[in-house]
Amino acid sequence: MKNRILELRRKNKISQSDVAKALNITRQAVSLYERGEHEPKLETWIKLASFFGVPVTYIQGIEPDYLVISDNTKWTILDVLNSNYFDGLDVDNPRSNEQFSMLSNKVNKLIECMRLKKYPIDFYSSKMIDDLEFELIETVEEYWENNFSFLFQDSRLIRSANKYLEVRGFCRKLDKNDKYYTRYSRQYNRFKEWIPSLIIDDINKYLQENYASDAGKKAFKLIEKKLNAEYSNFVTNILTAKTSNDIEKIFFTYEDNLDSLNLDIKKKKIFDDIKDS
Repeated sequence: MKNRILELRRKNKISQSDVAKALNITRQAVSLYERGEHEPKLETWIKLASFFGVPVTYIQGIEPDYLVISDNTKWTILDVLNSNYFDGLDVDNPRSNEQFSMLSNKVNKLIECMRLKKYPIDFYSSKMIDDLEFELIETVEEYWENNFSFLFQDSRLIRSANKYLEVRGFCRKLDKNDKYYTRYSRQYNRFKEWIPSLIIDDINKYLQENYASDAGKKAFKLIEKKLNAEYSNFVTNILTAKTSNDIEKIFFTYEDNLDSLNLDIKKKKIFDDIKDS
């Protein structure tokens, strides 16, 4: 497929000389690239894409399928899961549901619901635990894949993992002093932060779909409307607050309203009704 350099240059009303100057190459090189008579190196593709503000694959004329689940895609998701899980884990109390991060808490809660006999930390030696060395070793990779394979059904997560791999590859090809490195490095870090949040969403969804109790469903239905209303008011008030004092008051009011809701629930004996049902 023909690349889109000429198309993008004309669309943005930029001369070949402008492109050449920005990339520190000759105008003749730009002309050869446009005609497809010479193939740019990957570093040059990265700089061209960054210059025009489009993905590398787009300017190359390629339409990548970010939903393909390759071995690299799976490994990346499991590696991010593993590293974030152990980053938030209390190694002195690794089976507790009161960990240092939401992801670690959710994982342990799901392991508990699944009634698995082993936790990820059980696959590491005492020395590894003492040294806090929790790389994704083969046995742990198998553990995650066998028990958390539902993650591979989320198209958002698959797409993000594949884009993460793509951008990471670009960063590795560029010199850290290159002005284009910073731009791709930011993209890389955004995906690095985004993927764990998607994993948390997927674990939440899996817990709700497979392990929600009748009592839990009843309780949620009874208080959901009130909680949503309180939260909606809280968000609106925060977004329209004008001073730090206003924000502080809004937080206290929100906390008081939740306490009031808790008392209201107890007065109506909702929890007693749930317990007896």
